[in-house]
Amino acid sequence: MSMEGIPVGFLLLLAGLCVAALVAALVAYGLKQRRLQRLKSPRRDYLRRR
Repeated sequence: MSMEGIPVGFLLLLAGLCVAALVAALVAYGLKQRRLQRLKSPRRDYLRRR
């Protein structure tokens, strides 16, 4: 594996895309977990929010 011919900017872009995808997946997972928790106990959540 030689690094010749591969611009550094391209590698940084690829790394940035990977990080962005990871963050998006974590955010989606977190929102899904929160939604499941809310569905599990809607009344308690509603009382707590007010």
